[in-house]
Amino acid sequence: MKHTEMSLTDKKIIITRAQEQTSEARKIFRKNGAEVFDLPSLVIGPPDDWAPF
Repeated sequence: MKHTEMSLTDKKIIITRAQEQTSEARKIFRKNGAEVFDLPSLVIGPPDDWAPF
């Protein structure tokens, strides 16, 4: 499949990945003209309480 660049000018993109995973996606969207917002929906790490496990 051929990669095609498209203009995202005047588009707003919300990235909901873990904060550590947003940098590459952010670069791609901004390069194509989008305004990017980070809204991390994941926290990758140990649980607050191990008791349920």
